[in-house]
Amino acid sequence: MDETCTSSGFDHFLLTRFSAVLCPGQPPAEEDWLYYRLAFFLDACLPSVLSQRGAQPFEWLVLLDDRCPDGFREQVEELAEGAFTPLWSHEPFRRDSFAGPVVDRSDAAYLITTRIDSDDAMAVDLMAAVQGQFERQELMFVNFARGVQIDRSGAVYRSDVLSSPFLSLVERRDEGPPRTVYAAKHARARSLAPLREVRAPVMWAQVLHGTNLSNIVNGVRVDPRVVDERFRIDLGYEARPGRARLLRGQVSHLGQLARLWAAHPGELTKWAEATAWTLRGTHERPQQDGAPTVTDRVQEWEREARTRLRQAGWDLTARANRLVPGRERVVAGDVEEVLARDRVAVLAEWARGPRLREDARRAASAYADAGLGVLVVGARDPWAALRPGPVPPGVAVARRGNTAYDFGSWAWALATWPQLAAKDLVVLTNDSLVGPLAPVDELLRRSGRRRRTSGRRRPGGGPSSTCRAISSPSVGACWAARRCATSSPGWGRPAPSVRWC
Repeated sequence: MDETCTSSGFDHFLLTRFSAVLCPGQPPAEEDWLYYRLAFFLDACLPSVLSQRGAQPFEWLVLLDDRCPDGFREQVEELAEGAFTPLWSHEPFRRDSFAGPVVDRSDAAYLITTRIDSDDAMAVDLMAAVQGQFERQELMFVNFARGVQIDRSGAVYRSDVLSSPFLSLVERRDEGPPRTVYAAKHARARSLAPLREVRAPVMWAQVLHGTNLSNIVNGVRVDPRVVDERFRIDLGYEARPGRARLLRGQVSHLGQLARLWAAHPGELTKWAEATAWTLRGTHERPQQDGAPTVTDRVQEWEREARTRLRQAGWDLTARANRLVPGRERVVAGDVEEVLARDRVAVLAEWARGPRLREDARRAASAYADAGLGVLVVGARDPWAALRPGPVPPGVAVARRGNTAYDFGSWAWALATWPQLAAKDLVVLTNDSLVGPLAPVDELLRRSGRRRRTSGRRRPGGGPSSTCRAISSPSVGACWAARRCATSSPGWGRPAPSVRWC
């Protein structure tokens, strides 16, 4: 397969991006990922390409990042002999990354390029079928819509995909560089050129595994014998399940599909649209800017509807917190014991459920072990309980309404217990901090000098994490006395906020 054929007027190349990075400055793939991906390449992609029959000779170009372990490169070079041409580069992948290597190897008037991912497979006659669609087109994409998906359990699902990731591009060569099949994203191929959808048996297989989560199972479960009939691959799957077992699996999967389509209507229209176009037989769809589909419109409506529903939920929550009493009170611990200490930490916490967040509990214990009194202020919606369970000595838990984020919790504590403003040290912190990662004694000793502590923000944490030491009675009094609206729309009544005096 390392030679191309010009007797039919075209050169044909199979193109695969294996490990080339997508963005400038992106680090290379880790060694574990490379070998993980290579295993699927060996089990599915490579044997399926080597088993092609009835096709004119074609050349397979595989693009890899040269920033890889020597052992991995040696293994790829060994596999490549007589099978494919590895292209080593550390440049980021672009739409024209294959144009140069193709030009160097092609001199025919027409060019066919076909794409396949390194973890997928093609039916034994895919390349011959692609070449069978060659009619000296100026520029046309060719797609075989019907394929299958194979998951790790061995279950096989039919998959009809318009403008699929197994596209081919037929183009007439001119003086400029070739476009190749990667010139457009596969789902938007019609924005560049007409697309021929070919009705055919199952022509490709996607292997579902942990690192290709973008592939959603959106078709009915089928008998796995189709894989044995149409592919030559080495995947471990159950090729001959019992009839009763297959039927149970099919019925169960129909329930999963119903739940998927109910939650994501766009997936239902995607399936229906692909099925309808496939039933029409082989046909050509004209070039169209943007290549919009019915699914695009449904998914746009779905996104807008979800945004409106989410905002409506926030608005209802805010209204409830304004109108329903918040049951503000101490729910655990001895607040008088907390206030008897010269140094106090006010820890803002929020959760949907009744339990105290575990990271907030750990932080409270660490501050208490360092000799501080700790007041945990748990914000809850009116319908949510707060049952923190046992707390260590020196820690008290108070409940307040779910408004004004963490700033509201701190200001509420200072307004409810104004004696906090006279303490030697008041640490304002929240449950959006990782840790503590070490004993806090040294941190607090240094904060006594600088009047500031710091923490590391937890990914996905709440609004800006604040950890501020208050030692001046005038500053504390300012916190307790001043009330102004926060910059958090949709969360109810004006709330206490920071304003330095």
